[in-house]
Amino acid sequence: MRRVFLTSVVAASLLLVLLAAYRTLQPGPEHASDAAPLAASRAPVPAARSEGIASLEPSTIPPSPESDRMPGAQVTPDGQEITVAIVRGSTDLAAADAEVWWWPRPSVLEDPEGIDGWLLRGELDERLLTARVLRADTLGRVHIPRTYGGIVVAAAHGTWWGCATFDAFPEDPCVVTLAEDEDLKVRVVDEDGIPLLGVPVVLRERGLRSVRDYRLARTQGPAGIAVLRHARRALRSLPSAAGNVSVAVRGLLDLPVERFVDRAGPFPETLELVLGATSSCVIQIVDSLDQPLAGPLHAKLQFAEPGRLDFGGEGQDLECMETRHGPALAFEHVSLRRNLRATLTRAGLNAPLEVHFASASKAGECVQMRVRLPSDLVVLRGSLVTAQGSSSARILARARLLASPPHPPGAESWSLTTDENGRFALPVPARKQVPLGLSLVIAQLAPDGSELAFARAPLPQAMQGGTYDLGSLMLSPVALAASGLVLDESGLPLAGAVVSPFQLEPQESHSRAPLWHELEHLADETDSEGRFEIRARFEQATLALVAKQKGRVGEVVPILTGSEGVRLVLGRGGSIEGRLLLDSSLAQELVVVQAVRDAPEPACNIVPTLKPSAVDREGRFAIPDLLPGDYSLNVIHAASGQLLSSVHAVKVVAAESIGDRRLEPLDLRATYRLIGLDLLDRSGKTVSQARALSRPSGDDSARWTYTQAIGGRLPILCDGRALDIAIVAPGFQRVELERIRASGPVTLRRACRLRLRLAPGLRAPDPPLHLGVRLKPIQLGRFPNVVDPSAGEFDALGEVQCKLDASGPVQVDLVATLRPSNSAAVGHANVGVSTVIQVTESEAEQVFDIRFDPADFEASARSLRGRE
Repeated sequence: MRRVFLTSVVAASLLLVLLAAYRTLQPGPEHASDAAPLAASRAPVPAARSEGIASLEPSTIPPSPESDRMPGAQVTPDGQEITVAIVRGSTDLAAADAEVWWWPRPSVLEDPEGIDGWLLRGELDERLLTARVLRADTLGRVHIPRTYGGIVVAAAHGTWWGCATFDAFPEDPCVVTLAEDEDLKVRVVDEDGIPLLGVPVVLRERGLRSVRDYRLARTQGPAGIAVLRHARRALRSLPSAAGNVSVAVRGLLDLPVERFVDRAGPFPETLELVLGATSSCVIQIVDSLDQPLAGPLHAKLQFAEPGRLDFGGEGQDLECMETRHGPALAFEHVSLRRNLRATLTRAGLNAPLEVHFASASKAGECVQMRVRLPSDLVVLRGSLVTAQGSSSARILARARLLASPPHPPGAESWSLTTDENGRFALPVPARKQVPLGLSLVIAQLAPDGSELAFARAPLPQAMQGGTYDLGSLMLSPVALAASGLVLDESGLPLAGAVVSPFQLEPQESHSRAPLWHELEHLADETDSEGRFEIRARFEQATLALVAKQKGRVGEVVPILTGSEGVRLVLGRGGSIEGRLLLDSSLAQELVVVQAVRDAPEPACNIVPTLKPSAVDREGRFAIPDLLPGDYSLNVIHAASGQLLSSVHAVKVVAAESIGDRRLEPLDLRATYRLIGLDLLDRSGKTVSQARALSRPSGDDSARWTYTQAIGGRLPILCDGRALDIAIVAPGFQRVELERIRASGPVTLRRACRLRLRLAPGLRAPDPPLHLGVRLKPIQLGRFPNVVDPSAGEFDALGEVQCKLDASGPVQVDLVATLRPSNSAAVGHANVGVSTVIQVTESEAEQVFDIRFDPADFEASARSLRGRE
């Protein structure tokens, strides 16, 4: 027996020596290169299947000095590591020698979408330059330092590629599963088949109600090919409920140049798009001195119909662009010879600016539009400098006008961005009399939205219009609002917790309890020692702090502004789980469950915002991270906002998942269902755009429920009672239905077509004055909230064509408008008294003569000119 024991000891010792030697020879964390970015000579991302991915030799990756730390990577002090396994496909075979990139996981405040957002926005190539690079061992493993907040990992092995995100303390094994990587190649040619270069190509999701562009690449090379990198993985990042996906040329085109792609099927070797002749246009805003205004600008360009005030229409497309710095926006591809409307939104504008113009008539021409600010605005110009006197170039800031006494919380503010010289330009309303002590206060913002520094400049006593140069404004560091520690139940610091301040909203009366709102842009994330610091300027003394971390929750803590050493304790949160049984008609609808705490925090009546939980296909839901206590659950149909059911007094216990017996399951099958109304015109074609209001018949106290058509069908929520329904669709007459109980078709009649002409002896005014009409049906029926007024302007011949969704007596109001060229309207004024016309229920055009007193028009014109 003794000999057997000694033999076992020797064998075990020998085994330990062999294991130690084996581990020494493996490329573990002490041998792995974990800091060097990819060499510039190598492709920054794995190539497509057709091109292959060059396997890098371990010797080509230079080692990293231990002192080289990645920005933002807060490595845990215990020196522990996360082991990540790289496997190929569903076989779980180790991807030995795979190349691996990793980053510290960005906080939710910095990037809520994570690596999926990088893929959809096409940012992965740039991100790879800041990643640390590792090489997997023979078992497909890499060892990554544990960082607070977690890690993001991408890996490549031959033509296989994959990525994943892991928490700092993952519960499950960390595995990155690789799949065949696939780019999508798109060739753009003209009508003669000649390749076009520099054309923007996007990956587009086209839903029933919206269009969203995710990625952008430009055609290059002699073949005019744009490559959408990692297109297959990007498509998998889209939610399962996303609409059809296409590849399209970005531009305002009469017929979109796009081709749909199969999200699951193989990509074509090269997808070809044919782009016809187009023009371009450049739009910018200028002040009274004709100087362009740089800074954040958003422009929406869409087709316009001549002779109308409401330029929207069925099937019309639009394109949106924005810039943070530049003074102008360029729309590269616009259909020729089309009437356009551009809507410009910018910081400091009370209302969007609109400009009407025509696109170029020849291919390749560019239309330059300079939109002048309205005369009721002034422009405050100046520059921001640091305490050392250097310019603050390209910084994002928030501006406010503050008087003495200061404005209440929630006072109006504007975003601005300085140019390369630190200068800014901000439009604000003109003032004949400036309040005493009124100043412009500008706060420099960090990337996460927190305020870093402030600058203040007093304003002139009168600002009648024009441009005012405020000179150089010095930025001073912002004052401390609160600082402290976030701890767990045992008093240990918690890293990666998010601390958000709450602020009292101004109350018009004292009849309601105080309302608090969360200032998410000022939230701070705790460091490795659990410390947080919030810096901002608050005009009130009392704040409240709430700390959050996945799996942990804490109470609300009221504080005084400037408090230091605040201690926030987070305990284990509980969760509520359950299941709903819904009618089969609601199977494809978004139904959410919202938790409301029955006993709010008594100190300051704050209930931390709880995101509702969506019900999955099996009817299950889960609401995590709840404070212990009693809750009420509200089941809500998201599309209509209708409350389907409520369950009260659901008890939550710390660190437990509660399954109340009333929720296993909650049977709502006999409570609500959807009925569908299929909308058709008189020829039997589907009417795609419509909206409706409905409520139970005979119950005038019931709330109206709003519904929008999806694919030519109105889904209307019904609780078993008969419904009264009003339907409005562009280009069709309004329909009122009573006592509807079941699904079925609804036939819509075309809208009444009217041609209004000025009576003999009267003519339309000359620009910049314009004469228009507003039409409003007098008999509104039982649904006054579903009336679409119609409007239009008289053309040079004294005529205007309108469509009306109702017949009967109609009130016609004449409106005078002063609209200088390339500018928004100065104002509107009624001309004389209203006229009543009788519209018959007919699809034939109806003609009416309109009269007005020239003296009334001249009085309206004088009133408008007085506003300039």
